[in-house]
Amino acid sequence: MPQTGAMSDEAVEPGVAADAGGVPDPHLLGPGLLPTPFTAEEIRVASGTGKTIRLLVELPDGQRFERVNRFVDVDAEGATLEQWRLDAAGGVGEVSSERVTWRELQEHAAFPAENAATSRGPLDLVLSGERRVLDCLLYEVRHSDGLQVTGSGSRSPTRACRSATRSRRLPVWRARP
Repeated sequence: MPQTGAMSDEAVEPGVAADAGGVPDPHLLGPGLLPTPFTAEEIRVASGTGKTIRLLVELPDGQRFERVNRFVDVDAEGATLEQWRLDAAGGVGEVSSERVTWRELQEHAAFPAENAATSRGPLDLVLSGERRVLDCLLYEVRHSDGLQVTGSGSRSPTRACRSATRSRRLPVWRARP
């Protein structure tokens, strides 16, 4: 059953919203937003220097590639995020690098409650050639050009189970081990 989450209109402390009872909740980033699956602190703890995340991207036109994200220069506030694509032969494309904060990474999962809902459910995935069914927190986000469904695993704040879309323009992202 979809949930929208209850929030107060004012934050108890800067950047931390409160639940309906006024208790600060670091999963709530602001009024009108659904709770995020992980806090900035949980993302920081899970993202040490060298942490690498590989994503299989399938574009609506059928093109597929792997995108790699790697955390370097990690500190209490954030990290430098290096990103690149792998070509079909495994060659590394141009590497981009930017400084990100743990809060900015948490904000990627802060969806407006009026356009989104959450539920728990299984996702059937193939990881490293092995079929796995993972219990995930699912976010269904309605966009003007389609519906995006993103699953976040309950064990790893730095790995989405899967992001799938029913759209002509939005890519499909799948976590790679």
